[in-house]
Amino acid sequence: MNALTYTRPKKGEYILVSDTDADNAYKRVCKDDLNIDFERLYLADMSADETVTERIADRVFEGKSRVMISVSRTLEEVGTFDKKYGLSPVMYLHKLGLLEHADALVGGVWLDKDDMDIMAQCGCPLIITPSYDMGTGNGIPEVATCLRRGLTLGVGTEDCFFNPSCDMNFEAKLIALTASAIMRESGAVAKRDIKKMLDFCLKS
Repeated sequence: MNALTYTRPKKGEYILVSDTDADNAYKRVCKDDLNIDFERLYLADMSADETVTERIADRVFEGKSRVMISVSRTLEEVGTFDKKYGLSPVMYLHKLGLLEHADALVGGVWLDKDDMDIMAQCGCPLIITPSYDMGTGNGIPEVATCLRRGLTLGVGTEDCFFNPSCDMNFEAKLIALTASAIMRESGAVAKRDIKKMLDFCLKS
């Protein structure tokens, strides 16, 4: 199962990211994909040629697709966008008008405070994927800072490689421990805030 994990615990449902056009799944789109004719899209690689991103934006603005976007997962990605556009990946999406229309951004390991502020202003949620981003060496977002700057957060596992059972309690423990380590403060993210992340649901 390619679950990008935000779950809907009350209904016991997973929202999936799939390499096929499964019902209610977000179709994974990478930089070489030509076919984006799907109702739900997950842009898994922000290094995609800008024409792909712009085509996705056009579909979203026309009401033909919904989209989630993996963003700012590596310093290399952030540096590439800064060199090419003079913008962070998040600010590039804002320039395209996608922040207000995306269902969520995913990852967000290297968001800066300006990124967080504009996401909060636009009401764009961030789905963090602790086990995946830690396991791949990307790092983990500053969750406590995200919350303090007003972001809505959800939790995911990406491809479940580092969490085969898609155990959300495992992800919750990673969030709590790493947030305390980053902030050098025990309980830096309150249990009630972690519960809100686990209960996060995308707009229907």
